[in-house]
Amino acid sequence: MTLLVTGFIFTTILGTWISYYVDLSLDQRARTLDKVEQSRKAIQELSTYMYERRVRSELLLSSLKRQAPIEELKVRKLNYDESYVLWNKNI
Repeated sequence: MTLLVTGFIFTTILGTWISYYVDLSLDQRARTLDKVEQSRKAIQELSTYMYERRVRSELLLSSLKRQAPIEELKVRKLNYDESYVLWNKNI
């Protein structure tokens, strides 16, 4: 009878201990996955800002090279300035 009670107590303690470490491992994995997702989003945003700024600068340069009308230059310069501000604000 004492062997049965001892076995039951030992099984309960061991089961609780194993369950605790499994839960701990799952929590740690979830935190790691969250960090990876945040990093992926940050890289994607950075790439978007870089691409937008590069394209707008190329459009402005194109207008300057072909001596476009002043109104077109103003619009493209304004667009470039907006991308520049977004770049500096979010980086």
